[in-house]
Amino acid sequence: MENRKDLIYNYISDLQIHLLNGGFTHCRPDWGYQNLNPEYNKMYYICDGEGWIRIQDQDVYPSPGQFVFIPAGTLHSFSTVSSNTYTKYWCHFTSNIMFSPLFQYYGLPYVMNTSPFDGIVQAFQRMEQTLSWTAPSLSLRAKSAIYEIISSFIDHSVRNELESVAPASVLKLQRVTEYIDHHMDKDIKIEQLAEIMHFNTNYLYHFMKTHLGITPMQYIYKRRLDKAKDLLTSTDDTLADIASVTGFSDVYHFSKSFKKNTGISPRAYRIGAAKR
Repeated sequence: MENRKDLIYNYISDLQIHLLNGGFTHCRPDWGYQNLNPEYNKMYYICDGEGWIRIQDQDVYPSPGQFVFIPAGTLHSFSTVSSNTYTKYWCHFTSNIMFSPLFQYYGLPYVMNTSPFDGIVQAFQRMEQTLSWTAPSLSLRAKSAIYEIISSFIDHSVRNELESVAPASVLKLQRVTEYIDHHMDKDIKIEQLAEIMHFNTNYLYHFMKTHLGITPMQYIYKRRLDKAKDLLTSTDDTLADIASVTGFSDVYHFSKSFKKNTGISPRAYRIGAAKR
């Protein structure tokens, strides 16, 4: 389960968002639309009332306390079902990463029960409050709230919804990512990974790009840097030792790659982490 959560977070690790609009709304009696397929993502937190949403071919009736995520490019319809219309927090946003593969391949739910400990409603409240501000920090604070909503949604989904969801494609992906993590100090070849998954190299490229959002070599490079960051902050290992166990050819190559990725040297990263 934790490995699947790591895969999801790796997929969205470079996520950037742009808030289009949002707020706290009591839906009008004529709230509704048929066969909508927007290029933006939707998130709702239902506070009160009742309604109907069809997502793809799935009919759902979200109730108070439930969270709804409709990724961009997803065909859906919605409407009221009575005079007791929804009161909800909501937001629409675009992103540089498509969320739909997370629902298709990892089984994330479109509708999810929440609890006060998830932080979702609190984050929606902060987002809604910042929308009325005129301070320069408005955009950053609103985005921060949305990132927290997305993180809480993924954490809660993996913990409570995905325990029995293990599509064959995800199991294969877990095998190859575990292989990478356990052989990071080696010169990993694409041909080795393709053999593990019984794919040809071209299909492996498209498979990992679809499921992780990046190519096999980009994923290996990212995991090496992630491991290096962890070792820099949690151990006193020398840069040479860290370079060796993370698969960099020497300290120079490691330092150059690390600075290109983070903007600072490994030493500066370690010093900065120690001060936090």
